[in-house]
Amino acid sequence: MILVLALQPLPGVAASSQNLDDSVNKVRDAMVARQTGVQVYFYSWKDFMKDAAVRDELFYAACSEEHSDSYNTGAYLKSNVKSCDVSTQKIGEDPPRWKVTFRNIVYRTDAEQEAEFDVKLQEVMAQLDIQEASDYEKCSAIYDYITSHVTYDHDAYQAHLQGDDRGYDLAYTAYSALIHGKAVCQGYATLFYAMCRYAGLEVLMVDGIAQNDDGWGEHAWNLVRIDGYWYQADPTWDSESSVMGYRYFLQGTDTFKKHRLNLDYTQDSFTSTHIMPVNSYKNSLNENPLIRLFKKIKGILLGE
Repeated sequence: MILVLALQPLPGVAASSQNLDDSVNKVRDAMVARQTGVQVYFYSWKDFMKDAAVRDELFYAACSEEHSDSYNTGAYLKSNVKSCDVSTQKIGEDPPRWKVTFRNIVYRTDAEQEAEFDVKLQEVMAQLDIQEASDYEKCSAIYDYITSHVTYDHDAYQAHLQGDDRGYDLAYTAYSALIHGKAVCQGYATLFYAMCRYAGLEVLMVDGIAQNDDGWGEHAWNLVRIDGYWYQADPTWDSESSVMGYRYFLQGTDTFKKHRLNLDYTQDSFTSTHIMPVNSYKNSLNENPLIRLFKKIKGILLGE
């Protein structure tokens, strides 16, 4: 994010004083609508001439779970915004009144693609028919759908490794995962987030590093709340796995050894409100349906 102190008026935007929360919501709604610019006015004692204040108190807040009111806000929105320019101006005192303008907001998807995604999402969720299901059953059905319908975009990954993935913006989106059936880890995690939110589940997108055949590298996956606890789930790796089963589904901190969360998710401020068990989810249903069938057939053949 670039802080630009020079201010040019934004055409067609009327001045209106709001509190900070109202301004955060206005920025959020503008980005959900894929507007390329938005201007807000508010009172605050914080110094918004500092870039960190604009970043944390406006941009990050607009993309936070606290200000998320639908599947396409929160982490879904944050993962879609690539860049923007920001200008800020102090226009009053006691208390200070601020004018902040976001310009040249660049998104990974446009409004038309988001409308297409919304229609497809509603269609898929209706087909899953999980309105009356338990939280575990909802989560399992969503995970099954993603891991069986989305494949990994290796071309986008290689472009990323080479430092030039400008032509692969969609690979990082839930749109590409759902509409094209192809994405990198961020696209998988964003789709899982959107579908879980749509189904009424508490879910987060998280990031960190994970260890695969190439060593440790940046990765994105999810935390989802089931029966009061937050479990980790990695639909990317289960879609890529040649072994049937939920190897990376609803895992605990001690059963997810190849994944390391970033420090933000290991601080007391986070872990005290997002309790993550050390073990995976203990439930007889926590298996791939094919594995359950295999075990049942094996039991019959062995007379168990």
